[in-house]
Amino acid sequence: MTTARTWIAGMAVFAVAQIISAVELPFPLSIGGHPARDEGRLDSAAVVREAVDPQAEVVIKAQTEMIILNITAANDDGSVKPHSRTAIIMAQGANKVRLDQTMDKKPLAAGLYRMTATAADATAIVLFRVGEGVVGVGGKTMAQVEQEANQKAGEATQKAMADLKKAKEEEAARAKQAAAPKPAEKLSDEEASIRLAYASQYGEVDKVKALLASNPKIVNMKDGQAFQAALSLQKGPEIVKAFLDAGADATVKQKESGCNTIILAIDGAKPGDELTAVVKMLVEKGADVNCPRVKDGYTALHLAARQGMKDVMEVLLTAKNVDVNQRTRDLDTTSTVDDAWPPLFYAVSRGDEGQPDDLKVVEMLLAKGADVKAATRENLTALHLVASSGRDRRDIADLLVSKGAVLDPVSRPFRLTPLHEALMKDNPEICRLLLERGANANIPNDQGVTIIQHANGNYKDWKSGRAVREWSGKGRRP
Repeated sequence: MTTARTWIAGMAVFAVAQIISAVELPFPLSIGGHPARDEGRLDSAAVVREAVDPQAEVVIKAQTEMIILNITAANDDGSVKPHSRTAIIMAQGANKVRLDQTMDKKPLAAGLYRMTATAADATAIVLFRVGEGVVGVGGKTMAQVEQEANQKAGEATQKAMADLKKAKEEEAARAKQAAAPKPAEKLSDEEASIRLAYASQYGEVDKVKALLASNPKIVNMKDGQAFQAALSLQKGPEIVKAFLDAGADATVKQKESGCNTIILAIDGAKPGDELTAVVKMLVEKGADVNCPRVKDGYTALHLAARQGMKDVMEVLLTAKNVDVNQRTRDLDTTSTVDDAWPPLFYAVSRGDEGQPDDLKVVEMLLAKGADVKAATRENLTALHLVASSGRDRRDIADLLVSKGAVLDPVSRPFRLTPLHEALMKDNPEICRLLLERGANANIPNDQGVTIIQHANGNYKDWKSGRAVREWSGKGRRP
């Protein structure tokens, strides 16, 4: 008896502590322009007081790769209504989505809803109403909570002996039930597809395999959203292989963003991800390595070159018809600056982020046919970029020159050659290399100042300035 009362009292105190705690939203969130506010509810849910339209827009103010909303009808106290459907909404590469963009294409009816919003590795719970009216707070004071908890504790004490008496009987019944063979659960295609999306989202490989084995046709339902979720959030080779073995379409791409499966896998990848194996599987299944992302024209090659992914680049370059000279989009065609770059430009301009593998990436691109003389609208070349990078990458500059890069291309509007760039970035080794290979140190910039004049003027105390003076002091002239 004493043990039972002590246990009940302890659980009552724990219940009070859990009930009265409130959690603030991990990120600002609004629905239909109305912000969700933490009103100290007992269930830690934030509240949108104003009613919203079924097509209202949910906006999350956070840097996020994906928004996932789970919306279920709620009782007046904010609890989930039993046996109600869960509407799932997913958005890739955006921080906003409308309430009518549910995976099952069914709009939300008028009424109160409880929403779990997952973004930026955090989760928020929000109550909102579709239609007319406002959402009630439904909270209680701490004194009320404590009073109710104490009252329940007393009632529980009276029931403790009866509960303990039934415990062994219930335990025996549960054991018997667990040992009994269970009938296979029959799911509709829609239900199975939703569960597959959840399992993909959380990287539950065994559940993914079981669902695909029981109903293979769900693998490409809803334009392959479950497969896209796995590529975007998990990137593990085992889960990707499970989808591909079940017939997932490796060539599918998102309608709005244009991201195909390889871009989804590479974008946002972390050093610990087994990315090379994933990309290899996708390439072997026919994923298009030249597919551009809509917003900026990046292909998988651009992303791999920009991040110095040597092993991934090696796989991408094995693809049929790979275009190593495809350029990104020129985002502002009215500007004098042309930012439509081929992959080679990203590979040579990694600057302070550069790694030893960068040289290997450049070598692979050139071996596959990358144009070493490629230039932008303002005549910016790969040699300009490596000369102006934050590292003294003589090895990459030497490779470009040996492969036929033009030594003295003059960029606009400031009339700068690679030698100008190397001097101004204090890259003495690249200055020496270019001069040794025959670069002209007497080409004036837009102010009429030559490299020699700069080296004896504003840059005379720089390592690069001393390198140029040493070269000219030995009687060598361009």
